[in-house]
Amino acid sequence: MEKKANKKAYFNPAQMYVHEISPNSKCIVGARRFGKSDGIEGPDLLYDIQNMPGSSGFLYQRNFKQLLGKTLSHTLAFLKRYGYQRDVHYFVGRKAPKWMNFKLPIVEPVSWDQAIHFYNGTCVYLLSQDVRFSANSLTTDWGKIDEGRSINKEKLFEEVMPTLSGTEPRFESCHKWKGYTIVSDMPTSKEGQWILDQEKLMDPELIQAIENTIAHINYLKDKYRFMPEMPANAVRKMQQQRDELFFLRQNAFLYKEYDTIENLEIVGIEYIKKQKLILPPVIFMTSIMNKRIRKLTDGFYPNLTPEVHYYDADNTTYLDNLRTAKGTLDLDRIAEDNCLKDGDIDPSVPLAITLDYNANINWIITGQRAEPVMKTLSSKYVKFNRKIRELCRDWCDYYQYIRNKDVIYYYNSTALDGAYADEDAPNFQEIVVEELSRRGWSVEPVYIGNTWTHKVKHQVIDDSLKGRKYLFPKFNRANNPALLPSMEMCGIRIGRTGFEKNKAGEKLGETEDDPLELRTDGTDAWDDLFIGLNFFPRQVTSIPMSTVFNQ
Repeated sequence: MEKKANKKAYFNPAQMYVHEISPNSKCIVGARRFGKSDGIEGPDLLYDIQNMPGSSGFLYQRNFKQLLGKTLSHTLAFLKRYGYQRDVHYFVGRKAPKWMNFKLPIVEPVSWDQAIHFYNGTCVYLLSQDVRFSANSLTTDWGKIDEGRSINKEKLFEEVMPTLSGTEPRFESCHKWKGYTIVSDMPTSKEGQWILDQEKLMDPELIQAIENTIAHINYLKDKYRFMPEMPANAVRKMQQQRDELFFLRQNAFLYKEYDTIENLEIVGIEYIKKQKLILPPVIFMTSIMNKRIRKLTDGFYPNLTPEVHYYDADNTTYLDNLRTAKGTLDLDRIAEDNCLKDGDIDPSVPLAITLDYNANINWIITGQRAEPVMKTLSSKYVKFNRKIRELCRDWCDYYQYIRNKDVIYYYNSTALDGAYADEDAPNFQEIVVEELSRRGWSVEPVYIGNTWTHKVKHQVIDDSLKGRKYLFPKFNRANNPALLPSMEMCGIRIGRTGFEKNKAGEKLGETEDDPLELRTDGTDAWDDLFIGLNFFPRQVTSIPMSTVFNQ
């Protein structure tokens, strides 16, 4: 029988360094295309599963939808590339069938609904911050925190980190027992700055001691590599060094920041040069060079604060009940994009929408008036050959399960233009009404006039963000993944008409690291939603009211 060739994996020097140091815990802040999923997270997870069989670990995300749709999907894809098959080597959301003789974890979960069962008895819990008490009463041996910059620090350290007390003393032989790994992009908002503070946990002298010990071990290996066997005194020295290395690793915390250049062998020097030429300086410094840049404090939305204005609202009951015939979590249905996964829609209140119309990207923003709040439920966009009609159809597909088919469509004078976004209709407003009406929606078009000056918009929106006047803006974090960073990084400049948004980036061609959706187009659509819900309200309140007639 022909022997199957071993599959080789490539690790860049930075990734190899992290795995060679192999500390008990670590925090890695990596730029785009550095290789965080395949180079750091995946191998790290596999190491713990293999070296602590029967242990209990966890995967942790900001919200349940992101956990299942992104973190878990990337994890399972990595495992597949390394030969681990779902429903063969592990089961997601259920215990393995008894006939498969999977080993059991030392501490078996009360329910396997939100856990992964591996062949060697390892159990991996699927935890998120929006599911209350998801970590309650758990005891774990290791943990992985994904997209750290979006994590609420207080919840993480109050609810999840205390679970790392260990299930079984026999895992003391693994230096990563009771350890955790945080992987993150460079934070650009105040909420994610705690990630950078993790650097204070690292003892540089301890890391240096690990490096020196590894170097000494490698020296001994190299010195005696041509001898039939290593001398007894060298064997003793080697064991002493390994014992010392174990102790050092067991007590070490590693913090590292890596830019895209670390993965130069994969991305190539021309890629870096090209991004340098075409990207706006701020985008290049954060996404490629991984530099520390906070949210623009002097931007167009300076008082937009994640801790205050963002919220999570997944319909976790619905998500948890999406199961295959085998009882495992149905990741295909979970990946479907529809409103059934949202837990913040008020069915008694009509949806409100606004759009932004451009040649290369078109946006639709959806919200509801829920006094004293205006909720931004979602934001969607289409690019290039997909235009307004496709955007409206995507929106109808997403919200098809809502029973209340009333929708308020706020539009300004730009919607009365046409041609470049859709050649089959005279203007955008007619296209939107036509497409939504065709799908059974009762559309109320509301004209809000000419576009407001940036100076006036900035003033009223800033007052609302401060809670001084108008409806208080709240944003569904998971459903606005492009809108929110574009608002956070929206700059200002002094133009011909005075104070205005900095729209210079809109004229540049799209690149992987400067996508159209992270520019200012979507923010313009949101501004109109704010104007519509505040200054052109079509319902007084979302709170049920009773009328008392004169007796």
